[in-house]
Amino acid sequence: APAHANLSAVLLANGDFDQAIARAKEATLLDPDNAPAHFNLGVALFSSGDIKGAETPLRRASELDPHNARAHASLGATLSELGDHSGSIRSCRRALELDPNNFVAYFNLGLALRDKGDADGAIRSLRRAVLL
Repeated sequence: APAHANLSAVLLANGDFDQAIARAKEATLLDPDNAPAHFNLGVALFSSGDIKGAETPLRRASELDPHNARAHASLGATLSELGDHSGSIRSCRRALELDPNNFVAYFNLGLALRDKGDADGAIRSLRRAVLL
């Protein structure tokens, strides 16, 4: 399973989303508790345009590895795209607790705050993202 998860990361980095999804799915079947495989699957699905499909593996990655800021930030981005602004805010804030310099978390926190009507919070968060 780790080999499939690692291969999915390489494929993802090279923009081969279909193969990254296939290898990450295989890794999660071989080892359902492999957090990197769930993370790679979620990011590959999101990157391929399957935003709804990305939610479950990113949520699972966040549960399996609760100290992974990237997993929380990616879940926050996904939830923001799905219109779950409260969930996005929670995930992004958790990511920022773990990594105060996480651009993805600040950016998506800003979008979610904007969509919730908190213009001041959105501006602060987006300004912070630009500074990173």
